[in-house]
Amino acid sequence: AWHWSIAHIGIDDGTLALTDPRIAGRRGRTVIKLDKFGIDDMSDDLRKPVKLDLAGGIGRGSFHVDGSVRPQPLDADLHVRAARLDVAPLQSLVSVPLNVNITRALLSAYVPVRYRGHTPEALIAWNGRVTLGRVRVQDKLTGDDFLRWRTLSAANLDASIGEEAPRIHIGALALT
Repeated sequence: AWHWSIAHIGIDDGTLALTDPRIAGRRGRTVIKLDKFGIDDMSDDLRKPVKLDLAGGIGRGSFHVDGSVRPQPLDADLHVRAARLDVAPLQSLVSVPLNVNITRALLSAYVPVRYRGHTPEALIAWNGRVTLGRVRVQDKLTGDDFLRWRTLSAANLDASIGEEAPRIHIGALALT
């Protein structure tokens, strides 16, 4: 029987442009820069983990995701880091039941994430710290401020969703 393996697949200095046709002009286009994307130790044995390393940014902010992923059954241990990552352009990916626009929101985080593709329910768990800063939400019709804050920080964040009822524990929460 034939078997294959690839030691490294990588992309350096790439860009990914997301365009939302529902949003007119430049606000409907988000450019994600990919400084580094790499997968190591890939093979036809999908039960063996591969190493993932992804780094880039949106606007002036940056992100870095690294760790291991086993394709079958899906299992991942990742470290997610973000520094002043502008997530406002990604608002079209989620549905908000209010008539508002998120005009600015900067995400900073250090969150180890664990995913286990168990049956009957998958398990996702994470712990770490997350800050959502310089948030500005405006009314779509009038352009007036609807909500605004400088920083909302959650420290010692420990959460799990899956086999039991969702559990979230926040060691410290600060809003300025």
